[in-house]
Amino acid sequence: MVKILLEKGANINEYWDDETPLLAAVENGHEAAARLLVEKGANLETRGQFRHTPLQAVIGLHRKAVAKLFLDLSADIEVKNNNEFTPLHYAAIYGNKTVAELLVKRGANTEAKDIDGRTPLHIVTGRGYEAIARLFR
Repeated sequence: MVKILLEKGANINEYWDDETPLLAAVENGHEAAARLLVEKGANLETRGQFRHTPLQAVIGLHRKAVAKLFLDLSADIEVKNNNEFTPLHYAAIYGNKTVAELLVKRGANTEAKDIDGRTPLHIVTGRGYEAIARLFR
């Protein structure tokens, strides 16, 4: 369906109901559609209703392969949403060790603070994610 719409000239970055096609694809688990949209030039830094990016959305949904794709395409690893969560905060909140490791290896700021002053380490420690906490040391 996405391919047909793109062939018919659909705007790849148009917002509808606070989302772009890329955000909608990611949030609904349509990884193939997300990949196609990115290949066709969808904006990786587009923002959703709570100012989250597609990278932040895939981390929260544990879509690790798509998160890696976005990282390989240089998605912003320090971008913050309306709560000032970075992608590393999302990985901490959702216990996503694989993506946390990718982010740390790419130089993500482990000391970034959210709106309440919490770092990703504060979050993983509070949730008992010891394996992720070790990545930050």
